[in-house]
Amino acid sequence: MTLARRMDRRTFLSETGKTLVASWTAVAAASVEPSIAESPANVSSGSRQVLVLGAGLAGLAAAYELKKAGYGVTVLEARTRPGGRVLTYRDPFADGLYAEMGAEYVDSTDEYDHRFCQELGLKVMTAKLYDAIFVRGQRFKMASFKQNKEKLPYAGTEGGRLFGQEAAYLRRLLALIADPEKLPPEILKLDNLSVVELLLQEGAPQDIIALYTYTQATESTARPPEMSALHMVRSHRRSFSEDTDEGRILGGNDQLPKALARSLSGQVLYNRPVRRIAHDPEGAEVFFEEGGLLRSLRTPRLVVAIPFKVLRDIEVAPSFSPAKTKCIATLAYGHVMKIAMQYERRFWDEPDSLGQRVFTDTMLRRVYHFSVDQPGPRGILMSFTSGADAEALGWLTEAGGRRGQVLERRSLDPRQLLLRGRGPGPRLPADRRRPGGPRALRRRAHLDPPRLDERRPRIRRPRRRRGPEGGRGLMPADRLDRRSFLKVAGAQAGVLALSRRASAQPSPEAVVVGAGAFGGWTALWLREMGWPVTLIDAYGPGNSRASSGGETRQIRAGYEDRQLNTRWVLEAFDRWKAREAEWGRRLFHETGRLLLAPEWNRSLETTKAALDKYRVPNERLSPDELRRRYPQMNPEGIGVALFEPTTGVLKAREGCIAVAEAFQKKGGRFRIGRATLGRRSGSRLTDVALSDGTSIAASSFVFACGPWLAKVFPDVMKGKLFTPRRDVFFFGTPPGDDRFSYPNFPNYSEDDSLGYYGFPSIDHRGFKVCPVGEKTAFDPDTDERLVSPYQVKRARDYVALRFPALKDQPVVESRVCQLEMSVDEHFIVDRHPALENVWLVGGGSGHGYKHGPVLGEYVARRVIGQDKNPELEPVFRLKAQAFPA
Repeated sequence: MTLARRMDRRTFLSETGKTLVASWTAVAAASVEPSIAESPANVSSGSRQVLVLGAGLAGLAAAYELKKAGYGVTVLEARTRPGGRVLTYRDPFADGLYAEMGAEYVDSTDEYDHRFCQELGLKVMTAKLYDAIFVRGQRFKMASFKQNKEKLPYAGTEGGRLFGQEAAYLRRLLALIADPEKLPPEILKLDNLSVVELLLQEGAPQDIIALYTYTQATESTARPPEMSALHMVRSHRRSFSEDTDEGRILGGNDQLPKALARSLSGQVLYNRPVRRIAHDPEGAEVFFEEGGLLRSLRTPRLVVAIPFKVLRDIEVAPSFSPAKTKCIATLAYGHVMKIAMQYERRFWDEPDSLGQRVFTDTMLRRVYHFSVDQPGPRGILMSFTSGADAEALGWLTEAGGRRGQVLERRSLDPRQLLLRGRGPGPRLPADRRRPGGPRALRRRAHLDPPRLDERRPRIRRPRRRRGPEGGRGLMPADRLDRRSFLKVAGAQAGVLALSRRASAQPSPEAVVVGAGAFGGWTALWLREMGWPVTLIDAYGPGNSRASSGGETRQIRAGYEDRQLNTRWVLEAFDRWKAREAEWGRRLFHETGRLLLAPEWNRSLETTKAALDKYRVPNERLSPDELRRRYPQMNPEGIGVALFEPTTGVLKAREGCIAVAEAFQKKGGRFRIGRATLGRRSGSRLTDVALSDGTSIAASSFVFACGPWLAKVFPDVMKGKLFTPRRDVFFFGTPPGDDRFSYPNFPNYSEDDSLGYYGFPSIDHRGFKVCPVGEKTAFDPDTDERLVSPYQVKRARDYVALRFPALKDQPVVESRVCQLEMSVDEHFIVDRHPALENVWLVGGGSGHGYKHGPVLGEYVARRVIGQDKNPELEPVFRLKAQAFPA
């Protein structure tokens, strides 16, 4: 498999500083002289001359050391300032406060940074350590937490630690490394695994992986599903913890690059973006822009300290070696988002505050008081987000004036997070003392660097409005709620440094038809990626006609040999739990699942093999063990069972409603109405027509309308879907008898000639029994949803055999639902064959609901052109085969 090889920023700079890496050094003596046009740079000639490209920390450090060694050094920098990703912002804030929007910490292992600071007269002060934790809705004070008085709400964790909980599952591998420079073959093979695959292989539960994903996101942009397991193991000996000694440079981290630049006696030339590098055995010639002219310098020695993402766009003749070219071309970059908010008073220092630096599993990830060393009474509170959350924020566009809208997925008002027992947080009166009131700054510190000729982005000032107390403030009200905080942090101070990809998008807008499991999640993901989205459903989310409209659906990892489904379900487990925490509503119940059979067969064998491969807990049970554990069940005719304890039940109808509500809270538009194809322009659909006579235009359309897909596209979908009915029964339980209710009984599935499955009673709705095997086609619009007498008898006969205590209990609820089966039972995600901006999404095949959070992201990325799994395209393509007419 191919994995993105990622090194965190701190390690990269440390290694670069130690080795003063140059892309190449030409050693022949030659003079440094201008070419093409006379250069104003006064570069001395001689064999001990070096030209350095890039005035980031790596380039400045190289130039500084070379000058001390007696070399004449000239530095070319594309921007107007030194420091590269060291970026200290001062202008937006009052009272001389500042915030680090780029590289922030100098820890005890950064020996070169410490030495440079000492030599240049700069002071490194100790930063605030974590003093609190907020995860899964629970608050912990770090002091008592470290004394093992409290435990994280994650399965498999050890008390007293936040970071490094995954270490217990790496001990076996770490013990194999006697010499870090001579790794044994078993360790080297880890480069073929991702971190997630390794942790699963070593027996880590899903909660450990989820916690590692959150903690990793505070220190690195690498994502565990894409991160090399080899890198994780090699770096784990010096991994970050809540006790890591971190520091910042007093007065701002930009003091270091500025001091290094001053030490070079004016030999740093700004506004000189490099366009071409030509080299030969005698030296190198560098072509760069200066005042609108193309100039060049020739040098015997050249140090290239330009970010690889920028270097890819610079012409190099002749090319670097194949190994270097590959390294430059394939180095992966991640995403980081920082939000800085200046408050009129430092409420985090008040007695009821949770702390000054809080780790959280919400979208804010790390919330901390930045201005601890700066004068009050105002202060700056910052948050740090990386990975998928930061990437989603980076897709905000200028379209429709929405550049300032900030996404809220897994987000909190930091005051709700820091303060105990309060509502939206302390009052924030308008600031009378400074025009513009409290300042907010949102910075997209994307690790895709800008073009060489890109300048520092200007801050778009908000339009001033009168505050509630007569002063000029940013907010029209005196209370800042969760959504307002994010809008202030993004919209009111302007969105800075949007990536070229985002700003170049041609006003994207999407229409998603169908608010079920596939359509609702796709709309939510598109909205969270910054797209304006309209979600349309004929009857509303979770309606009784929808395939996703039932009370409950199962989530299981066992899928025989369909391991793609297993992998997606394992990811979906984490997504569902994260959304539960975000929305504050319970949607998942871990029930376990019994897969019952007369004898051990190939289906059970392949299912168990897949579960074992991905370290999903499972257990083979005999009839005697079934009787012991579940005496309320009669195991007659059952020869064996496979038990999957982490299987659960999802609240289906409620989940669809929750997704639609979250979508609307994040700015999505929802319409009730039947949508049909509207106008066309060549090979593109222009709009959809609604049943009320209106139409909605967009640039992309997703039809995720389940069993209605064949009605909207009768020609394209002819024979591609079959929609059978399924009768579902809920049996009452005897008064005071909770043996058949959650959590006292698991899900069950019996796939022999009987063909039944069901769930324990959830929320007192009744014991679910569902006979399978019905082949009657069903029309979701016109057929009545009345259970058949035949299926009632089948259900009663099965209950009398398998659960004798329920044989005389009434059916307290029943319903008729439908499935939409694809020909190969794989999902369908494909473009319309004649309309390039229309996507067809469906074929849930009875197991789609659980995959909603993962499939929704996959579809959204296909739509916006960010598909990261091209190998799945043929799996989900519309197949040539069809159901018989």
